[in-house]
Amino acid sequence: MTEPPGWARRRFGRRRALARGATVGLGLAGASLLGCAGEDEPSAPAPAATPAGAAAPKAPATAAVAEQPLPGGTLKIAVQADVDTFDPIKAPNGKTSGYFAGFVYPRLFKFVPGVGKPAPGTLEGDLIERWEQPDPLTYILHVRKGMKWDQRPPTSGRQVNAKDVVDSWSYFKEVSFYRGDLANSVNKAAPVDGITAVDDLTARMTLVFPDAAVLAVAANFLDFWQMPSEAYSGGFDPAKEWRGAGPFLLAQHRPSVGFTFKKNPDYYGAPRPYVDTIEQAILPESAQLEAQFSAKNLHYGVPEDSIVALHKQNKGTRIDLGTPTGSGSNLGVGLRPGSPFLDVRVRRAFNMLLDRNTIIDVMSSPGELEAIGVKLGRYWNTPLNAGFGDFWLDPNGKEFGPAAQYLQRNVAEAKKLLAAAAYPLDKETPLTFTTNAYGRTWPRLAEMLMSMLRDGGVKTVANGIDYATGWIPKYLRAKGDFDGLGMWPNGSRADVGQWFQTFFSSAGANNQVGTAYPELDKMIFAQQRMTNFKGRVAAVHDIQRWMVDNAIAIPMIATNGIESVDLSWEGLRGREYRTWVGGGVTAAEVVPFYWLGRSLRT
Repeated sequence: MTEPPGWARRRFGRRRALARGATVGLGLAGASLLGCAGEDEPSAPAPAATPAGAAAPKAPATAAVAEQPLPGGTLKIAVQADVDTFDPIKAPNGKTSGYFAGFVYPRLFKFVPGVGKPAPGTLEGDLIERWEQPDPLTYILHVRKGMKWDQRPPTSGRQVNAKDVVDSWSYFKEVSFYRGDLANSVNKAAPVDGITAVDDLTARMTLVFPDAAVLAVAANFLDFWQMPSEAYSGGFDPAKEWRGAGPFLLAQHRPSVGFTFKKNPDYYGAPRPYVDTIEQAILPESAQLEAQFSAKNLHYGVPEDSIVALHKQNKGTRIDLGTPTGSGSNLGVGLRPGSPFLDVRVRRAFNMLLDRNTIIDVMSSPGELEAIGVKLGRYWNTPLNAGFGDFWLDPNGKEFGPAAQYLQRNVAEAKKLLAAAAYPLDKETPLTFTTNAYGRTWPRLAEMLMSMLRDGGVKTVANGIDYATGWIPKYLRAKGDFDGLGMWPNGSRADVGQWFQTFFSSAGANNQVGTAYPELDKMIFAQQRMTNFKGRVAAVHDIQRWMVDNAIAIPMIATNGIESVDLSWEGLRGREYRTWVGGGVTAAEVVPFYWLGRSLRT
């Protein structure tokens, strides 16, 4: 799962766990909502998204009446815990690879950010400037000319080359905890056969089978980072030092105190990054974050439950909105022989008993923010979630079609469907969930779901179990071989196809349906081989319509269903840029667009 690890979630509210922009590397870079207009210079318009395969954009285009972003200054941010290891490939979790490494190390590809809306899921080159696909099993990767590693020995500012890519692949497939995502030699369901050098600035990636998700998975914050060959040959210890080619270079690390990053003068995206320096403090407690923010020693990033109070207390602050969560939680149904859930009418009825807006209002508590004028949306899972940008199809929009009726609360119609299917209302249906992986959120949500189902005459009984010994073997990996209902969290994935493969294809490790829906398998398989972005989006929309019509799962909203929220000082510009929730890297894809107005240049 690409959810933030526990170290990043500690002591924060429900939405903050998925919206700690500077803390977990997956989070918020939101559109401005509330603040005092005109305090600083107007921000420049954003660049259009770059199509997959195209070169990365230069500086944002500007309108005649808008000023260019002001270069210089020091961005002040914080994390809650120190780095485990400087080695992003060997790191066991996102604590290093998901955030810290993004300042200094490139990937082959990175995700195009969203601008005032969710990122679309398209890719652009990072270490490579362009790529070609001469056949379904081959990618030709052209290394970015003029891209240089760190000026300090042993890399000494040398040109990035294809050997770096090949050596990074060899290291990745040997030591990475996530090597099974890509390396076929490790996992036969993974697509990459190998990567070889064609010449000094060209590499070839070969696949065992066509897979449209492979490039996005390679760009995921947990996966295929690029380090210089010196990291693997003894030139320096990658666990203790950084020698990158990203937007920033590490100037100083003070254990348990903080980091200082300096702008990389050789970065290919010039004039980005706009800030000269990043001072990143290590502040483990919420009270420290609140105090440092109020003193303007932090430019953004406070606990969710402090946002409204701090906004009222500190003139010149702004509430920012980000992207809805990347999780796609839903109720999975037992599919053992004789299960009542084998009847589509029962599954549709259970869908129609849920009041999704009420779930959002209770679980995400947007009322306090809305009371001060913040306009929040309500985003329903389909079972895909709104964080997937262009791939998500809004079930409350006109394009979804007639299947959307099954996601609307309609108790009377649900009762008719249950009666027609002879659902055993006299028997208790177990509702199973883990009691020790998501704090009090999951039991609280279970109570609400049971109440809504009770309105349709359905008797449910709570079945709370241990995550490791109960949920994983008996539900998560059971492929539908269980009784009753199960509450699936469904954390996001780097690519929408990877998400469907994991949770809903018969081959998925965490699939909830076993082999019950061969039609769905065919649809998932087909979109996974589409390289045309718009065509693939259309295919994924069709999958959502089909899944809702056939009630393959019962989508719910667990801890979000609205935008993530953060607080910043108004002088911080560029917060309209948003990272891809399926595995983007805020430090590399969003922070370079941040710039400081005059009020924050002290």
